[in-house]
Amino acid sequence: MNRRKPMNPGFITIFIVLTLILSMQIITSPASADDGSEDDEGGFHVPLMVLAGLLGLMAGLSGMRNSRIKAVSSLFPKIVPRVFHRWISITYYLVFFGTFIAWSIVYSGGDGELFHTLHGQIGLLAVVLGVTGIVTGLVMMKRPVKIWKVHWVSNMGSFLLLILAMLTGAGLD
Repeated sequence: MNRRKPMNPGFITIFIVLTLILSMQIITSPASADDGSEDDEGGFHVPLMVLAGLLGLMAGLSGMRNSRIKAVSSLFPKIVPRVFHRWISITYYLVFFGTFIAWSIVYSGGDGELFHTLHGQIGLLAVVLGVTGIVTGLVMMKRPVKIWKVHWVSNMGSFLLLILAMLTGAGLD
């Protein structure tokens, strides 16, 4: 029986910690200081969402490796262990949701108009679909059930909405 060794937990921990340190560095850097005003050029949430987008792309591609459809799973190199998808997805959602929550707190300012732009509404919808993707992923980890389509559609939809939110955000002045 040819079993692959699981990913080294030390590598996984180091990767997640380094990503979170980079995220905190971006948040606390003087260049990203903002007060939630409209003219702050996006503050810390812009570079962190770009980082989340890159992590999301890696999570999506590595998820293909886990597909039960041979034609799909064979598209991703076997050198990457299947468990990589789980850890890169966790890192992606930590950065994505963490940035979304932090930016929502900073930007809200108590005026009740946090999601008054198309950019904000698309971002909120991306988070909702992302939560669905996480829940279905957790269910699939516990027992193999046939909800992979819901998992795939919700995660892919969340990722594509994140990219769309980035594009609509780039047009905001």
